[in-house]
Amino acid sequence: MRRVFQFLQAVVKHWGVLVTGGFAIGILGIWQGTGHPVRPWVYWIVAIAGLFIAFFEAWNDQVNEKEKALSKITEIQKESKAPPSAADPVLTLLRERQQLEAELQPLLEVEERGVRVIPALKAGKDESDYRRERIERLRRDIEEIGRQLIRQREAQSISSATLPLVPEWQALAPRFEKQSRDARADWNRTGSGKEIWHICGGGHIAELKALCGLAGAMLGKSPKALTGLPDGVLSQGDPVIRWLVFLKESGIGRMDDIMHAIETGKEGETHVHLAGSIKHLSSVSSTACIHCATREI
Repeated sequence: MRRVFQFLQAVVKHWGVLVTGGFAIGILGIWQGTGHPVRPWVYWIVAIAGLFIAFFEAWNDQVNEKEKALSKITEIQKESKAPPSAADPVLTLLRERQQLEAELQPLLEVEERGVRVIPALKAGKDESDYRRERIERLRRDIEEIGRQLIRQREAQSISSATLPLVPEWQALAPRFEKQSRDARADWNRTGSGKEIWHICGGGHIAELKALCGLAGAMLGKSPKALTGLPDGVLSQGDPVIRWLVFLKESGIGRMDDIMHAIETGKEGETHVHLAGSIKHLSSVSSTACIHCATREI
């Protein structure tokens, strides 16, 4: 019903513009202003003709939105043809999946928001049918990449067993312990799902960030430490954020002072904002290093 209401709103808006201005109304106004009478049925014709044009304009708005979405998809496809720079097959698969998800999102938006007048008799496929087929194909490709990721990580676990990073994790733990215990990592997730991290508090924040970056980089070579965690941990491009997400998702870094706020959008939809902190970041990170070393043995 919401889509129907939005479509009718667009029709009324276009119709109001047409019957209160434009070429035809201008001619009638000049004709009547010069002393010539205008019969009522002329205005009825203008009103009905304006209604048909308003329906077309409302439909055309949806077509323009679809074309913009398809244009964005084309740009993403061109970017996806570039050869990946990373030699790590897991990171390559993660990038491919992110590209497919980025390609899928505008299609889902068009499918969700698009308003179409469906004829009573439909011959062959229309653009909505092809769009749904593409959505299903993209979803199958994303699922297949997920299966490939599992196989690649299993293979990496076997190959990395001969060269574990146990000494490196053990050496990193006391370096974290030397940092200030007052430092913390503040986390915020907006209504759109975007996550924002900020390290603050006492001590040498720059040095603590550098250690978090080193730990995040080591996670890429410690597949056993990531067992059972979401794929989004390793896919973080910034190693500092990767480490903080690892602390949060693994449960080692317990979230304190969790707050939430609800925002209501223009169309009545609700967005939930969340916020929290990982306190004693240095101590928590030291414990996490020992945890990673234990998993790698």
